[in-house]
Amino acid sequence: MNNLGKIVVLFSVLGIVLLSGIAILIEPPTVPLDALMRYEGTMVRTRGTLTDLSRTTTGNVLLTLAANHTELVVFLQPPGTTETLVNLSYGDELEVDGQVQLYRGAYELISTKTAIRRVEQCPLPILFVAQVAAQPERYEGEKLRITGYLDDRYSTLFYIRDESGTYRLRVKLLTAEPALVGLQEGDRVIAEGRFAYDAPNMRYELQLLRLELLPS
Repeated sequence: MNNLGKIVVLFSVLGIVLLSGIAILIEPPTVPLDALMRYEGTMVRTRGTLTDLSRTTTGNVLLTLAANHTELVVFLQPPGTTETLVNLSYGDELEVDGQVQLYRGAYELISTKTAIRRVEQCPLPILFVAQVAAQPERYEGEKLRITGYLDDRYSTLFYIRDESGTYRLRVKLLTAEPALVGLQEGDRVIAEGRFAYDAPNMRYELQLLRLELLPS
């Protein structure tokens, strides 16, 4: 390669580095959830309360943010779980950067796990079924509060699931109290109890202490 070629390559590399630096320094515009439809295809920053967390069959995490009477799904890529996602809680206030996209008639934000910042933490952490399912051994023996949707019910136990139905958690009743009276399948609840491993049946379960209905 002659000197001219080397100079061209050098300036090309410097240009890429400069553009990358500018991209880092320039913050995306901050847009409220209810105005995102006007920014399709654009990188934006938005903020909302975390109301749901689920995982697709391919391992991608879906977050649901709510603000201004609007809900938005945040699709995280690539697939997988990070410490940031493990530590999230229902009710956390999050700030997220991502690209606005129209998917199946609804707007969503395409983002990455590194583009999520917790602005305000829920004072009493509430986990999601998909979070616990990803790393159940992490929570063994702990007292947990887990939110999910009421699923199959039996006399001594019931199940709660994530919104997509991909993951279910077995919840065991420790007393004969009618904890499920007045509740319907599909109701959003918070189940509080001790997360334990049932060795004879080789499965995890939540030993219920308290059940709370979340307002719709």
